[in-house]
Amino acid sequence: MSDGASTSAETPVSINVTNQQPQANSDRYNTPHNKILNIPAPGVLGNDSDPNSDLRRRLSNRQT
Repeated sequence: MSDGASTSAETPVSINVTNQQPQANSDRYNTPHNKILNIPAPGVLGNDSDPNSDLRRRLSNRQT
């Protein structure tokens, strides 16, 4: 290894990466027939969590 000024012997490095699963909780909403359901922020992710604080995204299953 070198920083441009001096060199040193190689040193093994181990990196252990762990990723805990996010916790998705059920959501329930009701809307009258033929009406649009709007869910304000934080939306369906409001009661979910991620122990690693990873970004959570929702996947839309939009039917028209």
